[in-house]
Amino acid sequence: MKVKKIDNGLMKGVLVLLTIIISGILTFNISAKAAEVFPSGPVEFVVCYPPGGGADVAARIVMPAVGNYLGVPVSIVNKPGGEGSLGVSYSLNKKPDGYTLFGIHQFSTFVGAVFGQLPYDLKEIYPICNWIDNLNIFAVQSSSPFKTFKDVVNYAKQNPGKLKYALPTTRTSQGIGAELLKSNAGVDIVPVPFKGSGPAMTALLGGHADLCSVPYAMAKPHIQAGTVRALVVFGKRRVKEIPEVSSAVDLGYDEAPLAFAGAGCSAKVPKDRIEKISLAFEKAMKDPKVLAQLEKSGLEPVYMDHEEFQKHILEGFSKVNQIKDKLKE
Repeated sequence: MKVKKIDNGLMKGVLVLLTIIISGILTFNISAKAAEVFPSGPVEFVVCYPPGGGADVAARIVMPAVGNYLGVPVSIVNKPGGEGSLGVSYSLNKKPDGYTLFGIHQFSTFVGAVFGQLPYDLKEIYPICNWIDNLNIFAVQSSSPFKTFKDVVNYAKQNPGKLKYALPTTRTSQGIGAELLKSNAGVDIVPVPFKGSGPAMTALLGGHADLCSVPYAMAKPHIQAGTVRALVVFGKRRVKEIPEVSSAVDLGYDEAPLAFAGAGCSAKVPKDRIEKISLAFEKAMKDPKVLAQLEKSGLEPVYMDHEEFQKHILEGFSKVNQIKDKLKE
């Protein structure tokens, strides 16, 4: 029996063809697997304020932990401007693939929306989570005759428009909180805006205002030095370090929207990627080392997941909308 000899050229052609087919299959499988992996490279987190502020400090504490849980580095980029809206706008114009995250705050969400000052729609933002709250207070000089906020309310009702309070610009959380508290208490206290919490506190210490609406962190050294007394906390929680000072809710008033800092991404990011990102943030915000660092930096860690954070933002919009006429600049 004769065996036909296979042409060498034909054999080589068949082998080449098989090699191409196998390589193609392997390449397709590898590419498909690579496409399924997220994240497969560095993630960018956009801080919407300058370096050194509370939002920036918080991000530089939280983001390394988020990166550890995601398994990739997270780089921080500062894009200040427009009270935080510039950085959000920059981020929303990037590809919605989950590789660009950004900080969100009051003005870049509900405050800016109320006044029509945002270059985007709130529906474009997916609020991932909140990580810190900045508790605001009404404070007076320690020599003031007002020992409690009830004393202020009683005096203001009998002397409408006579008291003045110092604050940073009216559309800050300090202005919003103070105006909501005034509205709920039914009193007329005249706002005197300054260019920042520092100048507002200086005005109080210099006797140029009767009260000051200010972040607790700003008033803390003066309270500890005995030159300033806190009267009320604008939110529903008391400050841990001054538990004797009542919150607005303790006194029967409505809660003011908290001065928050959180994380967001484009609402167009695929759901499975948002879930991975959200889980990384949740783990980071339950990490004892992260919480200790935040507290050491004078920040109040308060974690809210997407649903709670979204609810908080919508409630803030409703409350600010009620008093927007009093927040004219």
